[in-house]
Amino acid sequence: MNADELKTLAKIAKAQLLREQHRARPVMAAIAQLRRQRQHLEHLDRQSKPASQTPAIRAMGADVVWNAWLDRQRRDLNMQLARAMADQDAVLRDLRRAQSRSDAVKTLADQEVDANKRHIAKQQDAKLLEAVLLGQSKCAKSGHTS
Repeated sequence: MNADELKTLAKIAKAQLLREQHRARPVMAAIAQLRRQRQHLEHLDRQSKPASQTPAIRAMGADVVWNAWLDRQRRDLNMQLARAMADQDAVLRDLRRAQSRSDAVKTLADQEVDANKRHIAKQQDAKLLEAVLLGQSKCAKSGHTS
């Protein structure tokens, strides 16, 4: 694979990586939002504990209704969070794959650049050696020694 092909491949890999990063953002934001909602629900539950222990609240059955509502909300949030985390697994798998592909292409491109530099250096060394040898042979023919 030549350097131009690797450059093109690197651009494609970078675009795929950016696309996967873009896809991951809303999933991560949804998970964070659901966790905040769950924390808020727990906060409401802690705040309501002392009030729900009063005899009037218990006599009306409001504590039972409140606890049932909290349980439903927790269950719904946990289900949404589980779905979002399953989506996150898929998105992160794709993101890791795109990152690995991008890293591999970058490594190949770097190796190609290094190989080209070594090739150019060998050519320059060969030309220098040829020039030195030609210089010595000219000196030998003319009777000069170095």
